[in-house]
Amino acid sequence: QFIYELVKLNGLALKFAPDSFKSDRELVCAAIAHSDGLALQYASDELRAELSERAEFDLSVRTLSGAEHLLEGLQATTTVLELKQKLAEKIGAAVFCLKLLAGMDALDEDMKTLSDAGLASGDASVILVRVPGAKEDWHALTRSLLCAIACKKPGEAKRLIDLGAGFDSDGNMLKVSADGGTILEQEWDHCRFGHGVSMLNLCIREGLVDMALYLISRHVDVNGVNESGR
Repeated sequence: QFIYELVKLNGLALKFAPDSFKSDRELVCAAIAHSDGLALQYASDELRAELSERAEFDLSVRTLSGAEHLLEGLQATTTVLELKQKLAEKIGAAVFCLKLLAGMDALDEDMKTLSDAGLASGDASVILVRVPGAKEDWHALTRSLLCAIACKKPGEAKRLIDLGAGFDSDGNMLKVSADGGTILEQEWDHCRFGHGVSMLNLCIREGLVDMALYLISRHVDVNGVNESGR
């Protein structure tokens, strides 16, 4: 009983505890909590593997210019895609514009877990490279914006605009036209990009005043005309 209580208070004492203690979940968790996680290495193999998978950790992501972003609350089972999504939300970028490097290796397999990628340790780090993204990617993002506008979801629309929706890879506002009927009545995949109305035109047409003001605050071209020259 004395050793049991000692391990609870001094997690590193787990190293010298009987094997039965090293398989005791409650005791091991207490030992980990009182040793800043160091006691995990002394748990039984089975329990250590289970707890390691569930444990949360932080990952440092650095840009080529040296700026650092800390992603918190990750797990060994977090996928590369989920990592990109968290990072995209943090820096306000589209997921398809982010390329991640671990050492000299590109993290191109989106469904690979951080554990499989060797990034589940506290000292791991990743390099972020921003890429322009393909035209099709920007168009797909803008279609999501069209859907948000049509469904009167200004919050989602603002989030998508902050990710780059409504603009091409050079930052120019996209114009949208549809194959017959009104744009917001069409299937989004049938929308064409080139001539037509801009996101600002659409917001004004749909009566989304706050959205229109938000776009203007993003310094869009307020003098742009729609498909009727207005």
